[in-house]
Amino acid sequence: MKKILVAVDGSPTSKQALQEAREVAEKEQAEVKILTVVTHGSSYAYSYTPALNKSFEEESVKNAKAVLEEAEQVFKDYPGKVESIRVHGDAASMIIEQVEKDNPELLVMGSRGMGGFKRLILGSTASKVLNHVCCNILVVRQCEI
Repeated sequence: MKKILVAVDGSPTSKQALQEAREVAEKEQAEVKILTVVTHGSSYAYSYTPALNKSFEEESVKNAKAVLEEAEQVFKDYPGKVESIRVHGDAASMIIEQVEKDNPELLVMGSRGMGGFKRLILGSTASKVLNHVCCNILVVRQCEI
């Protein structure tokens, strides 16, 4: 295995995904790319005004920077190549695009574990990605017992 792409959003499962990616990367001596996606305010129904969109965008970029900084700490002393990137757009679409661009052997990402009717309405980034990429995917779940 040469390349691992790990998609993070700061959620508890994405933090677990980082840990799993680190373990696999160490075993495989792989290059790692950490990806986070800034979602635009216009993607949400509640973003009615340009001012609200701008505020949402600024906060999203700030949060994405913090997510990447935290993710980079997981790989702080990793001996291999680690790169982090921030992209803008729909999370699933941007992850799929990055997989197509980088052609990693493994994509690691978290699943928020939404179930039941809510999942049917909202869909899931992991589900969308799973059906549209041609690499192995490790989806890390956080289950409550």
